[in-house]
Amino acid sequence: MDVETFVLFRGGKRVTMNGSDMTVDKICRIFQVTGNSLYITDDMNTAIFPDPSGNFTTLSLQHRGHYEVHGDSEQVQSPPIHASATSRSNFPPRQFQRSVHIAEIVNDKLTAARTVVIRFLESDATVERMTVKVKEALGCVEEITLTDSQGNEIVDSEGTRSSSYWKQNSRKIYAIFEDDFVEFQNGRRQKTRRRSEETGILQEVLGKIDQLKQATETLQNATEAINLLSDLAKVKSTTARQAEQLHLVMDAFCCHVCKSLMSKPMFSTCCQSLLGCQMCVEHWLLNTNYCLKCRAEDFEFKVHEVKGLSAVLAFLKEVHTE
Repeated sequence: MDVETFVLFRGGKRVTMNGSDMTVDKICRIFQVTGNSLYITDDMNTAIFPDPSGNFTTLSLQHRGHYEVHGDSEQVQSPPIHASATSRSNFPPRQFQRSVHIAEIVNDKLTAARTVVIRFLESDATVERMTVKVKEALGCVEEITLTDSQGNEIVDSEGTRSSSYWKQNSRKIYAIFEDDFVEFQNGRRQKTRRRSEETGILQEVLGKIDQLKQATETLQNATEAINLLSDLAKVKSTTARQAEQLHLVMDAFCCHVCKSLMSKPMFSTCCQSLLGCQMCVEHWLLNTNYCLKCRAEDFEFKVHEVKGLSAVLAFLKEVHTE
């Protein structure tokens, strides 16, 4: 079980304390205040006093909450306190300011429509309090969500409970109205799901091509495999038309002789590959009798025409010329 901790601060001093150390004596020693005047305030500026035994009960405190220490400073006997030192001890808590962009969703992207500048204290340096500050600056009651420049929600964590996070204006922070934020997140999920579906279809198409390349003794099933390939490609033609993806498909049906899309493809049993056009392969055999890819001998007895590819080749030719 996590030990309860609380962040106490006064002026420029900031200390994290365990629940068992939340006593009047220890807090007074750390922050140099008198015990009979000591009290603390939470984020809502509610005063909290110690119990008669000199302890702050943790039941009334929030784990990892921020509390400002109040009380009269202890009098130092020597050296004498000069007027300048007295004036410094009476300085109000340090204020910070930062810009927050009020975002609108345009073409699934965040666009800054307005900007508000808010002032805040160390005690305001939390997601909850900064959200309230932005709503007050806008004068609105609608729920808003604070995000980074990519639209990722800023959640409460140890790193966001400090002015060092919020005072850096180089870190852009956007405020999005709740309805817009939900719409933005849904759009992201749909885009991711659509990209995943298209990738799955492409992988299935490439898988069928791989099966065709590896076919050795089951050429009679080539027609069925190619017909399925054609159907899948037609259903997701927009995916196949993407340049990089189309290149992978075209390579499988590229003639090794003329480097064009095959016409009446020929298959070699020696290297288990589609080699090229019937006319190109027959011309090759006029001059030599070894495989044009793996250089195996007796090539004329190992090469066969593949039937049933006319539909898919016509489809690929149509796509390639668009």
